[in-house]
Amino acid sequence: MFIIFYILKQKFSFVGKILKGKELAPKIVFFAFVALFLLIVAGEFFGFLRAFRTLSAQEFFGVPLTLFVIEEFFLFVFVLFILSSVIAGFFIFYKSTDFSLLLCSPLSSFKIFLLKFLETAFLSSWPLFLLAGPMILAYGMASGAGAFYYILAVLSIIFFAIFSSSLSSVFSLAAAFILRRLPKFINFLIIVLGLAAVGYLV
Repeated sequence: MFIIFYILKQKFSFVGKILKGKELAPKIVFFAFVALFLLIVAGEFFGFLRAFRTLSAQEFFGVPLTLFVIEEFFLFVFVLFILSSVIAGFFIFYKSTDFSLLLCSPLSSFKIFLLKFLETAFLSSWPLFLLAGPMILAYGMASGAGAFYYILAVLSIIFFAIFSSSLSSVFSLAAAFILRRLPKFINFLIIVLGLAAVGYLV
């Protein structure tokens, strides 16, 4: 397991290379994305905080509306997570340039799969941090929740990410197994229809 996390650390070490590098342009782009990310997170947090405080002041329909907002938003995050994970998983599992090196290494097939699974889960977890995280924090502050709520929320996010990544990995493997046995025109048609269906649901 240590070698898997070591490989993951090396894969995502590009951030340190950008910060330690002499070129200014990559640093500007990196900090611009970080600033944009923090701006979106802050906007969502204060928006949800105001909304939850307004709903909590409603005597009759405040709680049902709050639960409805949370449920619908988590469904939206779940769909985005699955879509992002399937797209990322396709390239990570089948188009990765390090497969030849990994297959020649002493790593077992299970460890290679686990490495690709964790890499997919990490790259696909942006909806949790960008969308679900601010909402969970805002609801905790608006409802005056204690420390147990935040501990449970962190554990729930972790299990949510594992479940979503597992589901998307199974879907990616099954889809690849089926599509490779069909003509290219049928593959293209299925992919277009699938993307159209996902776009309609989102």
